[in-house]
Amino acid sequence: MKARRTLFFLFIFLAAFSLLWYVNFKENGRKEALLKLVKSNALFQHPIGDEMNYISMEHPHQKPIVLQMENGNWRITSPIQGHSDVMIARGLVAALRFGRKEEVFEPENGEQAASYGLKDTALRIGVGTKKSHRKQTLLLGRKAPLGNLYYARWEGSSQVFLVSENLRKAFDRSLAGIRRRLVFDFAPDQVKGFRISFAGHAFDIVRDGTRWKFSGNSSHGGEPVDPEQVEAYLDLLRGISVSEFVDGQNVNWRDEPYGIRLGQNYVNVYFDEAKPQILWIGYPSREVTGTYIHMQGIFSLALISSKIAKRLSRPASEFYERRIWKEPKRVERILIQTGGLQLDFSRARAGWSRGKNILLTKEQNKWMENTIAMIQEFKYISSYESNLKEEKAGNAVCVVKVFSSEGHSREPDLEIRVDGETPFHAQAFGRRGISAGQEARNYQVFKLESKDGEMLSDLVRHLI
Repeated sequence: MKARRTLFFLFIFLAAFSLLWYVNFKENGRKEALLKLVKSNALFQHPIGDEMNYISMEHPHQKPIVLQMENGNWRITSPIQGHSDVMIARGLVAALRFGRKEEVFEPENGEQAASYGLKDTALRIGVGTKKSHRKQTLLLGRKAPLGNLYYARWEGSSQVFLVSENLRKAFDRSLAGIRRRLVFDFAPDQVKGFRISFAGHAFDIVRDGTRWKFSGNSSHGGEPVDPEQVEAYLDLLRGISVSEFVDGQNVNWRDEPYGIRLGQNYVNVYFDEAKPQILWIGYPSREVTGTYIHMQGIFSLALISSKIAKRLSRPASEFYERRIWKEPKRVERILIQTGGLQLDFSRARAGWSRGKNILLTKEQNKWMENTIAMIQEFKYISSYESNLKEEKAGNAVCVVKVFSSEGHSREPDLEIRVDGETPFHAQAFGRRGISAGQEARNYQVFKLESKDGEMLSDLVRHLI
């Protein structure tokens, strides 16, 4: 009885195992068949791990356009030397890699093959890979009668097949249509500094940790720079695009009509490790709209918008740090005069106090810190040097004096005066070159925006 039961379960096990093996075999067979079908329909096949490093396009009766992979980047090597557009080059690779063959067939005779446009009128596409020394050529012919498909075949093969219209469009390009048009190629965080040189005046702006400053080689050496202006200028550079390429066999960018002189008008962006990117700017064109430029290693001669070219020649003054307090220090005392009142606030161990003994509430302490933070972000519209006493004339309804731990005990580091007119008129007076024990004589006078004066007046009203 036990032997029969054992044989029965053994039979059930073998039957289940056989069924499982059969199902798995059939599924693997389907997968292999599908994989073979996909591979057989693939337009271009190369071994796993191999990569394309050569692509060429040749229209009938025209010179071929050749792209080659160099140091991870696609470059144009013929008929000129230059950079290709990154996205277009990637699109060409993708078009070949994911292209599919449709309706593969064998023509009956040579004359029939010629009617597909696969001889003298064909667009020739060359393809090469790193591991293969033999380049293959795809011939693209005429459009098929039905659908958005085109006749094609690989040179040396008699098989003709159909490919999508998108493949034809991807490679049906002129030299100008495949060249890189963006002048600069960098990420803002990669920039170590840049130099602007126009009309004999040059200055450098360099990165100083998380901030920017004028380099020590210029007359503004060491002075802080407005980070928003730097960001805007770098964005301007990154957005410059070529409107027309002018270089050719009979064109020399050094010729007089183009006005490009090394060492004169240029913008140089430099980095810690990568090579600097230098844009040379010449004359506006007399024949077409635009200004001539030259960029070594990218293109010999091209045109960009003249409006953009003018925006590149910015003076150093436009980069000045326009905060009235360029290097804020720890504020120890604030003196407020308004409406006949004079309030003296000083920093205590546990916040701020008014006078010597009255500690401010938690809410008042918050308003004090907000006032300091706001003042540190004030930016001036214009500034000039003057004598403080002469500038204090006027009907000021609010005066705020700020003293720091490193300032002169009798003179504020900063004094802001707001009148009562609408719109508000606000001025700030900052001491210049003052050290302990010296009298404060020279001041920098700043004209503030009306909204800054209004905000300061509102904060003062909350404090009192």
